[in-house]
Amino acid sequence: MTSRVSSFSTSFVASERASGQSFVLNLDDEVRAHREELKRQFDSMDVVLADAMTEASRTEISVSSEPAVKNERPPRPYAERQHVRVAGSWEGVVETIRSDSFSARIVELENGLPRTGTVQFTEFDIEDVDRGDAELIKEGSTFYWTIGRVTNGAGNVRNFSQVRFRRLPKLSVIARRKIRERSDSIIDGLH
Repeated sequence: MTSRVSSFSTSFVASERASGQSFVLNLDDEVRAHREELKRQFDSMDVVLADAMTEASRTEISVSSEPAVKNERPPRPYAERQHVRVAGSWEGVVETIRSDSFSARIVELENGLPRTGTVQFTEFDIEDVDRGDAELIKEGSTFYWTIGRVTNGAGNVRNFSQVRFRRLPKLSVIARRKIRERSDSIIDGLH
């Protein structure tokens, strides 16, 4: 269907291609009804706004002598860039736990794998472990210890030491049953 506007009115002359018939659409009544609906909506918004302004004028407002925004520096874009250099990393197993520390057996990692013959013993303060990992400190728990340096975009250097405990998913009842059955069959095969 094609249409063309006839002068400045809201009437359109349209022709239907299939039948070749022409007809006139007069939209004046629809435009007028739409304008009246918009006016009603704006009038109701004015009433709501007037009510809100009246309520706001009754409300006491306390004014602070301090500025609303303190003089804060905008974030520095280079502060987000960091270079981490790992000096050493170890895999450890908790041996004993005391009230404020724990002893562990650690093995140095090389390319992510334990280096054979490098078993050492050390002690860690519990407060050096992240809060989220503190509940994982149990005898026999496995953890990773990483030390190194962090250099930010401004060139500031900071040493770090991080202890992260390994999180293992709990085995389902079915998985435990399969493991038990497999181990029983291995033991039966040994007899």
